[in-house]
Amino acid sequence: MMQQFAASETEQVEQRIRPYVDQVLMYEDPHRQEAARKTVPVDKLEEKALIALARVRAFIFNLYGLQICPKLKCALSY
Repeated sequence: MMQQFAASETEQVEQRIRPYVDQVLMYEDPHRQEAARKTVPVDKLEEKALIALARVRAFIFNLYGLQICPKLKCALSY
C-alpha cells in the first residue's frame, strides 16, 4: 500500500514539473543558444557580471576585515 502511494505521489510530482522541465531544456538547444548569442551583447553582460562580482567580493572582504592584496591589487583574481 505504501509503495502504491509513493508511486502515485511520484507520478503527481512528475506531472506537475514536466512542463517546467521541458521549458528549461529549451536552454540546451544549440540553435536557440546561437540565436541568443547573436541577439544579446555577451561582452557587455560579462563586463557587468565582473563588476558586480568585484563589488560583492569587496563587500565580503570588508565584512570580514580581510585585506584585498593592496600591493598587487589582486582581489579579483582567485
